[in-house]
Amino acid sequence: MILDATNYEALVKAIEGRDVVLNTSAVSDKLPALKAALAAGVHYLDTGFSHDAQLKYSEDFKRKNLTAIVGMYYSPGLDNILAKYAIDRLDRVDSVDFRWSVVDIVPPEEHTRPLYWAISDIGRLITHHFGFPSRKLVNGQMIELPWRAEPEMFTYMGPVGTTEARGLPGESLLYLHMNYPDIPNITYKEALGIDFNKKCTFLAELGFNRVDPIEIDGQSILPSKVIRYLAEHCQPPEEKKPGDIRHGGGVVVKGVKDGKKMEYNVQMWPSEELVAKNKAMGCAKISRSGAFRNGSPLTSVAILILKGLIKERGVFVPGLVEPPEEFIKQEVSMGQSFAASETLLMG
Repeated sequence: MILDATNYEALVKAIEGRDVVLNTSAVSDKLPALKAALAAGVHYLDTGFSHDAQLKYSEDFKRKNLTAIVGMYYSPGLDNILAKYAIDRLDRVDSVDFRWSVVDIVPPEEHTRPLYWAISDIGRLITHHFGFPSRKLVNGQMIELPWRAEPEMFTYMGPVGTTEARGLPGESLLYLHMNYPDIPNITYKEALGIDFNKKCTFLAELGFNRVDPIEIDGQSILPSKVIRYLAEHCQPPEEKKPGDIRHGGGVVVKGVKDGKKMEYNVQMWPSEELVAKNKAMGCAKISRSGAFRNGSPLTSVAILILKGLIKERGVFVPGLVEPPEEFIKQEVSMGQSFAASETLLMG
């Protein structure tokens, strides 16, 4: 079926009779789909980031005994549920540090192509990651920092390993602050790979992170479109190893349990079996780099709703109403790897 994701009437007709809607459409405004699900009496999930208008329909969903969770992706989404896993184990939470990664695990010297851009779209990546301020919550106050601020080395489970993470605006941070306003300190950082980050920084410093058009010989064009075209069409062919871009990560949560200072490090990443399965299905051929995503977090939450394991009704952002243990169990059954460590902190 071909469907206009902004056409409310068509959406209602298509949704009627379903149990739950998983909206992964590329349109930024997902409000029409949420309203259509409400009209059709169907539970709703999406991977969008524009939650403010959607949350206003929470009471309407509650009256119809329906659940909607918006912005349910990997990050934000999955990492917010991993944060809840640790938060539920503490009497008091002092800090939450989100650490996510989207990294090409093939060393740069093993590539012919100097720039792999399929971590979505190199233009959007540069405008978002290298164009907007980083954020962090310090003692309850939201602070803005320069883009890609405060680099640190962090060890990710799985094939990504130890690499550099830097600050981002971090929707996961905003969602956690909405759900748990009493947690005083929250940070969000993401790894892109040290070499890749250096190249993107150079491009951003040249102005490719600008979001307004520039004039070239009478032509108005976005810098992000220029870099995307160059990355796609003007690089040499890959004659060595193609990219193998992996994602994963989670949270480090510190707080107090039974009077003792504790730290939880909770992470999730695709197993090698899941990666191989996606590659075999052709899901790892996006943009010629080996990058792939799968919709397991969204699917896992839908399964929990259908099993009656999410009983709260209304519209929510991720990390508040999902039972973390059941979510993790479902994710693992679908091929995700999970690890959680508990550490007693001295002093």
